[in-house]
Amino acid sequence: MNITTFYAVAMWTLRYWAWGAGYTIVKNRHIGLDIGTGRRAIDVPAIWGGKVVRVIRTQSMGFVIVLDTGLPGAQRYHSYCHMSGDRLPKINQTIRQGARVGRLAAGPDSLPFLNVDFPGSLWDGIHLHLVFSSHIAGAYTKGTGSDYANPEELIREVLAKLTNPKPGTAGGGSRPVPTPISPEEDDDMKLDDKLPGTNFTVAEAITLTFQQNTQGIPGRKTDGERVRAEKQILAEVAANGAALDAMARVIEKLSGGVASKAEILAAVKSETSAGVKAALKNITITLEAK
Repeated sequence: MNITTFYAVAMWTLRYWAWGAGYTIVKNRHIGLDIGTGRRAIDVPAIWGGKVVRVIRTQSMGFVIVLDTGLPGAQRYHSYCHMSGDRLPKINQTIRQGARVGRLAAGPDSLPFLNVDFPGSLWDGIHLHLVFSSHIAGAYTKGTGSDYANPEELIREVLAKLTNPKPGTAGGGSRPVPTPISPEEDDDMKLDDKLPGTNFTVAEAITLTFQQNTQGIPGRKTDGERVRAEKQILAEVAANGAALDAMARVIEKLSGGVASKAEILAAVKSETSAGVKAALKNITITLEAK
């Protein structure tokens, strides 16, 4: 599900700063925004890009994934709560706007604490509890009102930019917003599909980039042609965020998870065969390039 669908105002259930006698982080106040998904335990796209700085399993909210966005004040740390333990991101991994943060926990809250879908004791159905805070543990440790920001403001800003795009601005030109990608774009990508924004199929890009093998690819037979094609693909894919993300996800699946997406991204961004081979030296990927 992409940003505009997942974070649509119609999906908001419990609003930021709503009153409730049971809230304890800030007494009687709901410090986040709850977003419903129609009882579906789906993947959550990042509303803003950042670096993963904490992945923690809590009793009250299941897994909490925290991104450091670098935004000022109480918008800095974005905590995604009631998450499952399914394919959790790694510490220091960079997640771009629109990319998968993780999957929502399916529940129920009666599941054992160590179950991958344990949602936390404060769970009342499948939903995302999104918290913006000035400190890294703001979602699950006591704070004061000034430690928190209303997620609705940034969400509205991002949605405005995506529905009424103005190059380099965010809904009225207040600040730049990263170009988002949809986490669904490459979920079912096949080897014969073109990488987004390029003229290369997934098989061509992976074969030339990671195996330096042009067999079966028409018109690329000599070593010189192979080297030029390899460099061209490396440069083009490394410069295209959506293509890079798509190829990394395909390779991660082909390797059975042995090659992490982060390793693949770092290898391609190095734009050198040596960097690629170093990252994938213990991995065998079999392709039938067409």
